[in-house]
Amino acid sequence: VQFINVTTTGDAVDFGDDSKNIKWASGAGSRTRCIWSGSYNPATTDNIRYNTFASQGDTIDFGDMSYTAIFGTSVSDSTRVVMMGGSQGSRVNTMEYVAIATLGNTVDFGDTTYINNYATAFGSPTRAVFSGGYSPSTGVNTQNYITISTTGNASDFGDLTYTNSAASK
Repeated sequence: VQFINVTTTGDAVDFGDDSKNIKWASGAGSRTRCIWSGSYNPATTDNIRYNTFASQGDTIDFGDMSYTAIFGTSVSDSTRVVMMGGSQGSRVNTMEYVAIATLGNTVDFGDTTYINNYATAFGSPTRAVFSGGYSPSTGVNTQNYITISTTGNASDFGDLTYTNSAASK
């Protein structure tokens, strides 16, 4: 794990190590913590780990997702991280969340309107949008939105003008 100081220019600096030595995890967080969920090493996992920004060091166990996932996506407000989609051998339309300030396992949030992985997530302190992704055999142009502070199924947010998968946040 590395970090940069966004108020200066320069190279990234070592922050610590990931306790699971993983790849393909999804991350989001608050001003105090970063939450990493789902991963691969040497198989798909349900692990959730965290780092506290104020103290450098290795990732620490946070809890578990209810399913194993890689290639999912996450979005957060200041209190909650919502994890969406991913692959557990087959793609899923599941959404789950954790409270950033406490440790523990995920809680069901609801479902998206489409099955996918490799989606992009972005949001405001109120609303999150899940966009595109890769669904069973092709990229998709679907977008869904949620209100982060509540739970429930995602709603349609319109379509992209092109199919998209694995776009950056």
